[in-house]
Amino acid sequence: RPSQNLAHPCCKTSQTGRTYLKPPGSCKSKWRAAYEIAVQVECCEECDIFILDVTAQVQIANCKSCRVVVGPCEGSVFFLDCVDCTISVIARQVR
Repeated sequence: RPSQNLAHPCCKTSQTGRTYLKPPGSCKSKWRAAYEIAVQVECCEECDIFILDVTAQVQIANCKSCRVVVGPCEGSVFFLDCVDCTISVIARQVR
């Protein structure tokens, strides 16, 4: 659904007030196979985002007032243009 209040022009739609959960094992990952799993989350507002499965890379972009929990991530977790978010991360690198 179109949103009028998003600051970033790439966001045509926005999710508001939802909870997203990626529980351990949901990607059918194992420690050795995690290099294949990348997760991207974009354009959320006032959401709870839990990425708890093993990943190689996570990108969170254009989120506002969200609670984000990521880990474990064998590589990098990227936060791009996020505003007023509470973040907890277990990763090799955070950018």
